[in-house]
Amino acid sequence: MHKVSSALAACGLAILAASCGSTGKPDKDGIVRGPAPYGALTSGEEALKIIFDQVCLPTVLDGGDFITLAKSHYLIETAAAKDSTGQSSRTFELASLAHASAALWADGTCTISIQRGDSEKYRTQILAALAARGQAMKQGTVASAANDGVNTAYCNPDPRPLLLGVIVPGSPKSKRSAIVANLYRAKGGASDICMR
Repeated sequence: MHKVSSALAACGLAILAASCGSTGKPDKDGIVRGPAPYGALTSGEEALKIIFDQVCLPTVLDGGDFITLAKSHYLIETAAAKDSTGQSSRTFELASLAHASAALWADGTCTISIQRGDSEKYRTQILAALAARGQAMKQGTVASAANDGVNTAYCNPDPRPLLLGVIVPGSPKSKRSAIVANLYRAKGGASDICMR
């Protein structure tokens, strides 16, 4: 009897959890949220699906509203960041043990960062997400990046190429993020980081 009641309790909790946050109606901020991304709490791969596939890709490829996409996927806005040129961003974090975040810069670049996990799995997942959207990315230049990182550029063949910069640790002992990826559309023709 104890096993049956435990199974019923677990099933009830699963149903309750699946329905939390998914009313189909706008919240106080006017944003309609889907089901809460519970899988992203403990999985870097699930967190990456949200911040890259569901926030950055539609922002850059479809002209989606970054803030609405971030909020609708349960990301929380944090302090704005600035780069070395003074350009600022809107930055959002996702509740995840992998420490996942997404930022949109003033120039339209969407940046994702995951602090923990398998860098190469994340890179493969990002390239697969782009391929699923019809974006055939070709590897361009590879260069060293700050804090013991390696920056690899990828470009598609469009006249105004889609550019992806992926920064991963240069060694297993590196203390940098597992992955940082920048996705943006070139303002003009092919960049010199794209090997033709």
